Amino acid sequence: WIATATTVDRFVDNRLAEIRRSPAQFRYVDSGNNPADLATSGLTIAELGQCSQWWEGPSFLQQESRYWPEWTVPHNPVALVIIPSTPAVADVFECEGFRTLNKLKRTTVQVLRAIKRMPRSTQIRLGQTLWETVELEGPATAGELDWAELILIIQEQTKISKEFEINTDANLYKDEQGIMRCLGRPEHAALPEETVHPILLPKSSALTRLVVLPRHKESGHAGMSQ
Repeated sequence: WIATATTVDRFVDNRLAEIRRSPAQFRYVDSGNNPADLATSGLTIAELGQCSQWWEGPSFLQQESRYWPEWTVPHNPVALVIIPSTPAVADVFECEGFRTLNKLKRTTVQVLRAIKRMPRSTQIRLGQTLWETVELEGPATAGELDWAELILIIQEQTKISKEFEINTDANLYKDEQGIMRCLGRPEHAALPEETVHPILLPKSSALTRLVVLPRHKESGHAGMSQ
């Protein structure tokens, strides 16, 4: 610290200036001869009591200064690396607290309309087609409700862990809208895409609960696998 040429903050720099004005001379002592390091070396109180280096300092201090060892201060330059990180962003569209998927979708439409009224620079980037579909007033349209559901699904799929990322082993793929789907069996190819290639949703998501619950009731509370 005393001999360093590294830039330090003003407080430390002022303290160093005071020390450097002192007529006393300062030299570097390696860790093996530094009494201060004994306190953290694991010695017991009894061992410290019998340690001459702890009470008297390194033995070379008993000699004339011309016989003192010379050590080179180790210089370990430190490179400051700043790694940009993306902070966690809260959900734009909150799925908790809704009893039905329809209510959630209609509320999402109202949020989209509110966003559309904002200055363009503050609008979230969801694509020109979406903003052309979103109205400013009136009952929610079928197109708006479809977009609301699409956005909610994509938002929830961002929470799926890395182990479910798109890969051939997991039999997952993304459709033209960016929705993550499960690959179906070839023998079911004649069925609708929603049936052959079901959408993947996180198990703990509130949206998943709203999607599954009505089907669960319709099936007479059958097992979730059905």
